[in-house]
Amino acid sequence: MWGKNPRFLQSGKTDPKVYKELWDTILNGDMWKGEICNKKKDGSLFWEYCSISGLRNHESKIMHLFAIKNDITERKKAEELALENSKLLSDSQTAAHIGSYEQDVDSGRWKCSEMLETIFGIDKTYPHTTEGWVSIVHPDSRGKLLKYYESVVTKNRNFDIEYKIIRQNDGIERWVHGLGKVQNGSEGKNLYMIGTILDITERKRN
Repeated sequence: MWGKNPRFLQSGKTDPKVYKELWDTILNGDMWKGEICNKKKDGSLFWEYCSISGLRNHESKIMHLFAIKNDITERKKAEELALENSKLLSDSQTAAHIGSYEQDVDSGRWKCSEMLETIFGIDKTYPHTTEGWVSIVHPDSRGKLLKYYESVVTKNRNFDIEYKIIRQNDGIERWVHGLGKVQNGSEGKNLYMIGTILDITERKRN
C-alpha cells in the first residue's frame, strides 16, 4: 500500500474515536495497536488487529505508515455470535423469571445471571458464597435446605427442591424452585454445580 491513502479501506463501522487515538499515537511518535473494521475491494467487511507506526523523513515529517496486520474476522464473528446468544439467554430468562448459576463446590463461591440476582434481590456486591445463599433462604427452611444441599454434594445427586426465600433488597418473601447438577472431575472430585432458580411464587399462591 505504498503511496496510497489508507482511507479507501475504511468501512465506516469503526468508531471515529479509534482513528483519533490512532493518529494521536502515531503523531506522538509511538506505535498504535488496536482493532479496525475495514472493507475489501468487493465491499465485504473484515476485521484486523493492527500495529501501526509512522515512517518519517529527515525533517521528521511522516511520509508513510508501516503496519503489521492480522485478520481477526472469524474471532469477531464468534464474539458477536456469543454476544447475541448471551442477550437471547438474558431476555429469555427475564421473560420466564428464571435465573442460572454456577457454583464452585469446594470453595462454595458461585456466579450467576442478572436475573437470578433480581430474584434474590441482591447485586454484585452481595457475598456470592454458600453462606450468602443460606442467608437468603427463609429461616424456616434453612436447616432442611442446607442438609439437603450437603446430601446432594456428598451423594452426587441432582439438586431439585422448592423453598422459600427473603429478598435481600426489600424483605419480600418469595418461593423458588431450585434445580442443579454436580459436575465431577476425572477422579470423582466435585468441581462445580450448575443449575437454575425459577420464581414460582404466583404458582404457590394459586
